[in-house]
Amino acid sequence: MLLNFMGTGSGFSNEHNNAYFWVYDGIVFLDLSILNMSKAIQLAKEMENVYLLLTHMHDDHAGGMGLFAQYLYYSMGGKELQVLVPPELYDDVIQEMRIKDVDPHIYKVFKIPYRMDGKIQLNENHPCHGWLQSVIPTFHTPGLTGKSFGYRFWINGNSIVYSGDTCRLKDFYDGQALSQLNDVAEFYVDCSLHYGKVHLKWDEVKDELKDIANAICDVYLMHLDDREGFEKMDLGKIKLAKSR
Repeated sequence: MLLNFMGTGSGFSNEHNNAYFWVYDGIVFLDLSILNMSKAIQLAKEMENVYLLLTHMHDDHAGGMGLFAQYLYYSMGGKELQVLVPPELYDDVIQEMRIKDVDPHIYKVFKIPYRMDGKIQLNENHPCHGWLQSVIPTFHTPGLTGKSFGYRFWINGNSIVYSGDTCRLKDFYDGQALSQLNDVAEFYVDCSLHYGKVHLKWDEVKDELKDIANAICDVYLMHLDDREGFEKMDLGKIKLAKSR
């Protein structure tokens, strides 16, 4: 796996689905729950820059943001958390920080501008320059309509796609040559064994995911509601994301 995970479980588990990877000037956390903050603190200790890229604002993905920002600044010598979000989430981040009484001077929020096709055009001074390739709007819950996102990254010479929480596979793959998975090495996708509606359900997408794994790229299931159940299933070439 090109991505590292602090946890791969669903929102009701004891290890929330948050990931991370290193870039040339620091570390990027993909969402951060309060359950994974101690792991994030250890990983951030030697980093020059600490970035937090959010997929959406549910607590199992953004609930650790405020306290993490405070810890970095007050316990790590004034280190600033740099939050990265599509423009649609900018005001929500500011409001969340205000509600949590996080001093606005101890963190920064950067908007990620993107075109209708998801492609981004960043100047070389933007924190995402060089490793973020696309923003992928998707659908998770009605209450977060227009505010749930997947991403395409460039990591260690490979493109990977990360679905975030979603109940809509067509944003990433339509059974043909959908652009989001073209030339991709790994696809990390939200999948539940028992819960549908707001997450992709295994029984409903297994054939398409197996097609992707057989013909297009490696597929890793994440945000798992029942890891033991998945381990008993015939996954073909599909793999389960694992925490490190």
